[in-house]
Amino acid sequence: MPPEEDDASAILPAVESLLEDEDGAAALQAAEKAVASCRRAPGGPKDSLAAALRALIRAHCLQGDRKQALSLTREELGLFQEAGNRRGEATMLLALAEVTLQKMGSCLLDEGLAAAAKGAALFGDLGDKRLSAACHLAAANARIKRASKAMDRRQESQLVLDASKDALQLFQEVKDLRGEAKSLHAAAVGYIDLQEFRQAIQLTKKAVRIFQELGDRKNEAFELRALARWHLRKEEPDQALVAAQMALEIFRELPVGCGGWEAVALGTVVQAHLACRDPDHATRAAKEGLARFQEAGNREAQLAALDMLRGAQLLKGNIEAARTAAEDALAIARDLQDGRCEAQLLLSLSQILRKSKEESSKAVEIAKEAQEILRDLELDQERASALQELSDLHLTRGEFREALRAAEEAKTLHESLGEKRGVATSYLAAGAVHHAGGRFPEAILAFEEALAIWRIGGDRHGEAQALDCLARALADAQDVRKALQVAAKCRSLLVELGDKSALLDLMLLIANLEAEAAREARLLDVRKPSAKATQELCLEAAKALQAAREAVALARRTGDAKTLVISQHTEIEVLIGSGLPEDAMRVINDALAVCRERRFEKEEGRLLADVAQVHLCRENVAKSTEAAEKALAMARKVQDAEGEEFALDILDHIESLQAAPRSGSSPAASPSQTVVVQAVAGKAPAQEQAAAANAPREYLGPSKGSLTQRIQGLMKNMFDAEDLENDTMLMDIGIDSLSMLDFHSRMGQEFPGVAWSTTMLFDFPTVGELTEMMDDTLRSAFENGAAIR
Repeated sequence: MPPEEDDASAILPAVESLLEDEDGAAALQAAEKAVASCRRAPGGPKDSLAAALRALIRAHCLQGDRKQALSLTREELGLFQEAGNRRGEATMLLALAEVTLQKMGSCLLDEGLAAAAKGAALFGDLGDKRLSAACHLAAANARIKRASKAMDRRQESQLVLDASKDALQLFQEVKDLRGEAKSLHAAAVGYIDLQEFRQAIQLTKKAVRIFQELGDRKNEAFELRALARWHLRKEEPDQALVAAQMALEIFRELPVGCGGWEAVALGTVVQAHLACRDPDHATRAAKEGLARFQEAGNREAQLAALDMLRGAQLLKGNIEAARTAAEDALAIARDLQDGRCEAQLLLSLSQILRKSKEESSKAVEIAKEAQEILRDLELDQERASALQELSDLHLTRGEFREALRAAEEAKTLHESLGEKRGVATSYLAAGAVHHAGGRFPEAILAFEEALAIWRIGGDRHGEAQALDCLARALADAQDVRKALQVAAKCRSLLVELGDKSALLDLMLLIANLEAEAAREARLLDVRKPSAKATQELCLEAAKALQAAREAVALARRTGDAKTLVISQHTEIEVLIGSGLPEDAMRVINDALAVCRERRFEKEEGRLLADVAQVHLCRENVAKSTEAAEKALAMARKVQDAEGEEFALDILDHIESLQAAPRSGSSPAASPSQTVVVQAVAGKAPAQEQAAAANAPREYLGPSKGSLTQRIQGLMKNMFDAEDLENDTMLMDIGIDSLSMLDFHSRMGQEFPGVAWSTTMLFDFPTVGELTEMMDDTLRSAFENGAAIR
């Protein structure tokens, strides 16, 4: 071997070491020296030249020169093919597969996979098992990237397992421990996408042990962080925290000092603390990391730590602290001239500002600024996601037209990119706008479009999300039976996927739907008594209680006190509706104790309203009034509009009972958000039922006072009107044709089944006149059989 080539062979191990240490500049310089040495060797391309070129290509990628790396690879591949150098050709095919794994766009992955397959075959013919294994590993990593973009990850993830197992076998045959560990990592990722968490964890632990045996601390830390992520996916935050902290300690011990990988590991530690419901430790960890990065002068790492701090403070409820962290991070991103990061931070800041009604308009402007930055950078996929966030912000402000326009623009952009998942999520965004505006047929159609895309693509997570949205839209459209059918399909899917958080939310919906079905069965049993109606009533009530208690059990397993209280509130409503007020009171007392200990004031207000219902069931109007007034005061204190309306409904009902009590009847039929309260469990005798069916019904709808408050509240939200009296002319506060339609839509959502005139704001131009008209309309609809509450 000529001396020049011998020199290159001596340099290459040093280049490999520099590449492992991610020292791109030094690796590039050494690789260029090795390539120059090989080119000076007589006799044309040799094996060392191909190896040196592959090292040079990897160094270019590490430095971010991906286009140059791709161009060089294709050029040298052609030269080796022309020279008939099969090893050189195979090496360049391997290099091509590795280059396409960089941030080059998914369109190049097919080229990389074809190169990996051909390279593996060529190395196999040459008897080089180690480099053949490297080709299989590159194919596995390419499949991992494709799986992340695929609608149905299962098929692609199975191919990941196939390629990684081929690589693993060959690396084991040549006793290449490093390659073996990297193959185990790839296989673990494949198992994660297949929801086989235990397998992934076991393989990652094997990889950790191999790197420990090799004394490779950096890769050991990589695998420990991966282990932490798998434990988080498996909802084992305590074990995730241990692995993440071990990874962080190793990264901090490495000679490279404070850097990007330390920030990445710190992010996993913070995430694990948050998953453990410990925002205080998450905040402390983020602040400690920030101080280290500031001392080291690492601006990129400072930015990352500030973003972690933002998330931790947000979970703690420290909105101002979260805003400060986001603004500090944004300033660094601008100093670094990192447009992509700036846009993402602007979107994060907009999510913080939206929590304040006074600054919601600023949140929209900031989101628009982020969208324009992404447009200028031609990051269309990220811009489409930003448009969906903008749609949600408009929706929060009740700006339905603008929200729908942003959702439609996002859908068009996703369609142009061929991103079916994005198209589906855009349909969900549009459906949410229609749903909030009371346009249930349009919402249902949009959710069904999203569902069809995800079903065809095989994306089960997306399918579950669409089914959940569809069930809620059907519920609000008063199609209880169909909503229950859709919810049952969603439940089966979520159980299969192991998504406990989404399952808990769905079980609360199912409990409410079953309670509504029980209410309908109860009304049927009173109007048309029969053994079949009685049996259906008992069955629906039992289903409602079972669903509510299943939700409570799921909430207890999460270990989150607020989630538990919210679930108990649903159980309480079902118990009251089933005629079991004493059982309901026992649950109320348990939940109230937690609320007062944890200072959950909003939830405490809702529970006080439940107390008022229980006292009505006990026929104690005085105590019911006292509890309802406390609930109203608490709701107003924490600005809980829904809780305020709930309390007002109960007070209205008490007022109607006191104004017109019926002889021999009990005042134990308080309204509820989901059920009609019964004072006595069980059925009345058939004679009483028949009498009840023929007796005139007592109007249980809102009083005029309640209607006035609702109209004034809605007008204030729509037009930011501060002083709104009964004789205020509505035209003077900015009513126009679009807002008139918006008001009409909201009334349709508030009182389904009641026909409202689309010109009612013109025909009845003051709050007082509008209240009189609406009261007459509601009472007339009630007399004609409508369920007014």
